[in-house]
Amino acid sequence: MKSFLLLAYDYQDSDSYARRMKVRSEHIACIDQLRDSGKALLGAAILDDSGKMIGSTIFLKMTDEELKDYLDKEPYLTAKVWEKVEIKECQLGPSFCK
Repeated sequence: MKSFLLLAYDYQDSDSYARRMKVRSEHIACIDQLRDSGKALLGAAILDDSGKMIGSTIFLKMTDEELKDYLDKEPYLTAKVWEKVEIKECQLGPSFCK
């Protein structure tokens, strides 16, 4: 089991926010399922200066195969909300490893 930081930025076209809102409930349901199984530890929307959502960050704890499976079905990827996704393996601090 590994820990990952997912950092994703939305497309910047004029329809990107509408695409985000259209599939947001599906994205949240997907993350809720991962949270309930202990695989998603924390997530947050990235905001621009006006408070509009322009990306996401999620801390995940899973195997490489589970990460691939999640990315294959993540609604923000399949609906072309996230344009740029960075995934970094990380080490969670001891305060968050319970």
